[in-house]
Amino acid sequence: MLTEEGVDKTADPLRFPYRIASRYHCKGYLGSGGSGLVFKAWDDLLQRMVAIKFIRNPTFVTRQRLVSEARALAKVNHPSLCSIYDIGEPVDEHSSLFMVMELIEGARLSELAGQLNIETTVRLIQKLAEGVAQLHAAGLVHNDINPTNVIIKHNNSDEPIPTLIDLSVADTPSKAYRNRQTGFGLTPLFSAPEQNDPKLKQTHRRELVDIYSLGALMFFLFTGQAPTSNPEQQLNEHAAQCPARLKKLIVKCVANDPAQRIQSASLLAQNLAAYRYQRYSWFPVTALVITITILFTATIAAFSDNNSIATTEPLEQIDVESIWTHQGIAYSLYTKELLRQNRLREARQQANLTVRFFQSALKNNSAEITALSEFIDFLERDDGLFNPSERTALLLDTASRIEKTEVEQHIRAYALAKIYFKLAKLHRSQPHLHSRWRERALSAVSSALEQHPNSQRYQQLRCIIKAENQQSSGGTC
Repeated sequence: MLTEEGVDKTADPLRFPYRIASRYHCKGYLGSGGSGLVFKAWDDLLQRMVAIKFIRNPTFVTRQRLVSEARALAKVNHPSLCSIYDIGEPVDEHSSLFMVMELIEGARLSELAGQLNIETTVRLIQKLAEGVAQLHAAGLVHNDINPTNVIIKHNNSDEPIPTLIDLSVADTPSKAYRNRQTGFGLTPLFSAPEQNDPKLKQTHRRELVDIYSLGALMFFLFTGQAPTSNPEQQLNEHAAQCPARLKKLIVKCVANDPAQRIQSASLLAQNLAAYRYQRYSWFPVTALVITITILFTATIAAFSDNNSIATTEPLEQIDVESIWTHQGIAYSLYTKELLRQNRLREARQQANLTVRFFQSALKNNSAEITALSEFIDFLERDDGLFNPSERTALLLDTASRIEKTEVEQHIRAYALAKIYFKLAKLHRSQPHLHSRWRERALSAVSSALEQHPNSQRYQQLRCIIKAENQQSSGGTC
């Protein structure tokens, strides 16, 4: 039988505490989590190893909640979240539930404090934050992110993948503070202050408890300690291990006041990505800064006939909106490098991140000419990273965003012309669509030329579009 303290000392470690479906064969006891006991098992039907957790004595209400949340978790798919395969009741006993999950094997994060370099630490927390963002998007809060709940797996890859386990403690935001009432424990050192003190007001968004815990994890990896009442002072004692920019980010995550924290897991992931891609391992930092500065200056000159002055601020001082633009460019460069190395799967992943950064830049700063220009150039590439349907959807979405931008009208018209012309080329096999997009492209670039008739760039694009109509390559332009 299960006990509150743990597994029965007399129990056979090769037997489940209760009889369940015969397809599952016990292969050993793995340990206890915040909400039950976990066993390694073989799934005879699907021919794979799995982990099975037996939930401790759930009440009727808790049972219904667990089933509901297991359904939600089963729909969340991210490498940094342990997959949920099934949930059920033992054959002979109804005082427990069992949950069948992905078997994650590897070192726990609790074993790695002080052993990881800065790049690896940031990459691990970034991946976790991306996974937690998907959990939050599904309407769930993990509630107990701590170093023992993160296992590092590899999945036939040299790159470590941090995986958040014990998802059975995940809860809906409105119920996120009922853990103790329902028998689900917390790890106090890594839980947010409002989780440990019921007297604190809990009117903020409940997802912010996970932001605190992610910050506490990063804090732990740099210092080997959990944050206390003065985390900034603790980090100052480890200045060599934790750069100033990361220190500021960590302190913001573990703020006692939830309103002062980073406000979403996706924003935390973006901030960490921004830090990482200013420190390319494949690209010297100085070269990256110079390249981005050149791109930033040249792109404005290329996209507008007016003289413009690029920012002279160092990257460390650029605001978040500008960082999104710079990181979109950096991700784009990294994608090209991965393509050059024929690392197609990784290139596609980076391409998706490139899109996210450029979209964030346009959403938060609609007058960002650099983001607009670089994003369109990225979408125009015929690199095989997106299929025609995906590229069409991205181009249409970008056109919609451009129509809302605050850039000068001729710049907007030129940008739309480039998008419409790319859409025309994507639909050559459908004459009616090809003709429609080509005509819209011609109309847009003509509008740009009305305002700037001497622009060679605009004239050249109009010439190319007209040549397309004559089924030529545009060689006369």
